[in-house]
Amino acid sequence: MQQPFLANALPPTRFYSLMHQCLMRAYPAIRKEMYDSGCDVRPLYHSFIDACGVVNIISSPCHDLVKGSNSMKEVPSGNLSIIEVVDSVLSMTEIMSKPYRLLIPIAQTNGARKHWTLLYLTQKFAYHYDSTGPRSLPYNLDNVAEAAKRITASELKCFYLGHQGAINNRDCGLFVMSYTLLLLQNKQLSGLSTDSVVTMFLSVAQKAEANDAASAVPEEESANCDWE
Repeated sequence: MQQPFLANALPPTRFYSLMHQCLMRAYPAIRKEMYDSGCDVRPLYHSFIDACGVVNIISSPCHDLVKGSNSMKEVPSGNLSIIEVVDSVLSMTEIMSKPYRLLIPIAQTNGARKHWTLLYLTQKFAYHYDSTGPRSLPYNLDNVAEAAKRITASELKCFYLGHQGAINNRDCGLFVMSYTLLLLQNKQLSGLSTDSVVTMFLSVAQKAEANDAASAVPEEESANCDWE
């Protein structure tokens, strides 16, 4: 039987709640902090994990539109732009003085697309991970690349991993959560499949109160946007 938190619809607010619960199970010392994003819909939260002298920042989910360009798409996509998220991290002067890694879940919203991807940034590189294969190549990543330039001078490098499969249009959020957990553990992202990420996700999150988290999100909010 499919677990409630693996259901098809995964809007941004629910994504962050479930992602943070998974991280709490794997990293009990994780901390969650709120920042004033100027967002009218909800505050901006980031999760922080300190390990081996490196600060790992898992950001609140964001969209890849220019802020204020299309409110009809921005609001159901979380109403936080990728530029806002990056700028909020850059404003943390104490953290910016340390080695850090920034992982940003992106709700791709340009055009008619509704798809989760992951941006992984340090001062030395910018990697963008997409669980689909070549079918994602035409998607415009200009706004993602522009945000990455605020962190690093390196060019954005994109990985179209193909783990999701050609006919799977529903599990991208699950793959982004799995990529996040693997990257935090400095593990490779090769050899993944839908079955393997479901197994890995459950091994980390099976004790989390996922049912309570899902029921805490109003039904109308969950129905707001049918994210893959």
